[in-house]
Amino acid sequence: MRSIPLAVGLLLLALNATRACADTVWVQRGAGAPLEYKDSTVIRLEGGELYFRTVGGTEIHREMSAIYRISVRDEPALNAAEEAFANRKWAEAAEGYERAMRSTAKPWVRDFAGIRMGEAAARSNRPDLALSAHVQTLLRNPQAVRGANVPLPPPDSRFITDAINQLDRGLAGNLRPEAQLAILEFRLALVQHRGDSREVDATLERIARLDPANPMARRAMVRKSLAAIRAQLDAGQHDAAMAAIDREADSFTDESDKMLAVFLVAEAKAAKAARDGSDTAWKEAALAYMLLPANFDDDHPMVGAAILKTAEILEKRLNDKPAAVALYKQAATAYQDQDTGRKAKEALSRLGGSQP
Repeated sequence: MRSIPLAVGLLLLALNATRACADTVWVQRGAGAPLEYKDSTVIRLEGGELYFRTVGGTEIHREMSAIYRISVRDEPALNAAEEAFANRKWAEAAEGYERAMRSTAKPWVRDFAGIRMGEAAARSNRPDLALSAHVQTLLRNPQAVRGANVPLPPPDSRFITDAINQLDRGLAGNLRPEAQLAILEFRLALVQHRGDSREVDATLERIARLDPANPMARRAMVRKSLAAIRAQLDAGQHDAAMAAIDREADSFTDESDKMLAVFLVAEAKAAKAARDGSDTAWKEAALAYMLLPANFDDDHPMVGAAILKTAEILEKRLNDKPAAVALYKQAATAYQDQDTGRKAKEALSRLGGSQP
């Protein structure tokens, strides 16, 4: 048998050693077994996709949702977390990814582990960990997780406040406009979740300054318009407020903005009826309020407020006690754990109507 020259033998040994410590990527293919890419090299994580080069030199990229598992040389913490993730041991995986984020020197590994940690934490009912992982990854590589669906803790949770503070510290740095936008978009989701309308407006304005063509920028302009209309109502300029709503109706594309516009029209008509005093004016106001339960989801507090206001008009302005009692019962039942429900029950007690 012909002997292999020493140089060739050393080359083969080096090649085998390189392959032995190369990366492996498993890609999910529908319901079938994952496709294994052995002896590959993971290159980067970008735009929510993992890029890797096969042993033959072909560069492949797949969305994170299609990555079943990876094994990366010199990353034992990540590999252990990936094994737990593949075996659906979500709590163990989440803790493992947290260790991987602390121990690695590779930026893409931190981003990958952050995304996986968020998913594992969500599946193990740990929205606090999911939020923390998302914020950390967002601040390092905004495009990697931009637009991701993140389960959130309750609105009054300190984790929401901590996350907003972290984002604000990140925004204070020298970031590219596209990075600022990605962070601001998630900040908007958090302050909306918390129900902080002032911070919602402030965040929308910052988005509008960065990118006037952004759909969220248009939303900022709409909210400004609605705030100006509310100020007109407070100043007693009821006709001007209704004219402004009618003029800008086409710009109210968001469901919550449409609801507020309808509610403000009803408020204007009620204010005019109080000044006019006629039954006709009060009937118009009552009908305007009832457009909310007729067109929007009952679970919104503004719809409950509209039902309650209609019942009060029927009781106190139109002297229609049976109709008022029927609406009070509806409000007391649908909003029993809210202020609207409590007020409706008080009204029923006052009118002698049976409690629901």
